[in-house]
Amino acid sequence: MRSSKTLQGLSLRKNVSLLALAIVCAIVAGFPDKEAPRIACLVIGWALTSVATVPSLFAFLRERMRKGKATVMKDPNTIIAGWEQLCRAMGIEENIKVKVFPDLRNAYATNRTTIEIGQPVLDGLDSVSIRAVFVHELAHHKIDRARKPRHLLWFLVVVTALATVPWLVFTYSVGPLGSACFTFSVLPILVIGFMGIAARFLAWPDEYEADLIAKQYVSREAVISFLTGMAALRKMDVTRDFYRHPSINKRKANLDWSEETRFRKWYLDL
Repeated sequence: MRSSKTLQGLSLRKNVSLLALAIVCAIVAGFPDKEAPRIACLVIGWALTSVATVPSLFAFLRERMRKGKATVMKDPNTIIAGWEQLCRAMGIEENIKVKVFPDLRNAYATNRTTIEIGQPVLDGLDSVSIRAVFVHELAHHKIDRARKPRHLLWFLVVVTALATVPWLVFTYSVGPLGSACFTFSVLPILVIGFMGIAARFLAWPDEYEADLIAKQYVSREAVISFLTGMAALRKMDVTRDFYRHPSINKRKANLDWSEETRFRKWYLDL
């Protein structure tokens, strides 16, 4: 079986660290000081932001662009026996379409009505693991519908931060690097930085919870088999935390974490 190494951009800690430093540079650049240090802070801030975001964006776009032309699966029952019953059991009322791509080595839940999966996944995993993949992606549809209040809360937190910090920076901005610099240089760094950091605290818990939901409808062993199989298919480092996904080892451990420790591990353990 041919395998290709996954491209996921920089690790989580590197991304968060770079974005946090970029935010600091943007804030420093907004305060009155000599012109040269302020310009230097802006240059450093944009460099850090680019290093943090470009590799991850490139990896995502490269995978999506190379996945090939989709084929809509007319009858998912040919792969997942009892597909309609499974959807109903999980409380999913929408008609979920399944699209198969010839070169995609992954699976996605998109637009709340579609699951995208690659033919290499269907060919490379056993039937138990494939069922666990689909249940995991169906769980994402379930979570997306139920987690709107949480996503809204995080959005409000980010907006509040973006409204407060720029106001403070703009209040103290003086000289040629005043409002124009703030609008076109400082503010984008703050927006990208805050949104980038916040995205980790939305994406990781969703992955953890989707695995737990899948565990309820298949089994712990099936979820572990699916995680192990996908890691082998994509040649992933099972110990590495990615920006949008915790490591495979952490996802396996999550299946046995107690409810008392989940908040700390889902949100605080970087």
